[in-house]
Amino acid sequence: MAILPPALRRRTLDLLVTALLLYRRIPWAAALALLTIPITFSRTAIVLEVIFLLIYLRPAILKVALLVSSIYYLVSVSGSVASLPDRLSLIHNSLFIIQKSPLLGVGLGNFLPTTGLYQPVHNLYFLLASELGLPAFLAICYFVFRNCLGFRNSKLVIPVLVILITGLADHYWLTLHQNTLLLVILIAYAYSHRWGSQR
Repeated sequence: MAILPPALRRRTLDLLVTALLLYRRIPWAAALALLTIPITFSRTAIVLEVIFLLIYLRPAILKVALLVSSIYYLVSVSGSVASLPDRLSLIHNSLFIIQKSPLLGVGLGNFLPTTGLYQPVHNLYFLLASELGLPAFLAICYFVFRNCLGFRNSKLVIPVLVILITGLADHYWLTLHQNTLLLVILIAYAYSHRWGSQR
């Protein structure tokens, strides 16, 4: 290995480790891992190799890789310094709207015209409460949580939890057409699955 360039030496070592991990489970995958990257030097080959290996490796290794990459992302990527004050200002505007129109809100889609801002509040819950009013917001919360408790299938609960958690920091489930369509499809799928299991 001493005659190989450093980049190729590193890739070859990585592929040897991968081949050893895969040898018992999928011998042909180990051979493919040994041949793919050193021959091509392609970024696409690297990505395909990683995808291929993640599919065939144990889920525990995938979870560790996801955890490590998430921590790396959180440490290495820094947001705008003005982002937090901007978000707090939008929450303040939302609270002002809720205080001004607590029963009916300002109407669905009317947060921006009411405030004169370019962005709605970056929180799904504040956005719903300010646009629909507190009674409608509480009814939606009751509806979601009551029905989530009825899901026996964790495959249905996980997407709902993703929406609820991402809703804490973003408004796209209501303001971006693609996310709204995805939300409707998810709700329809969840209810068709739930009603189908009750029959």
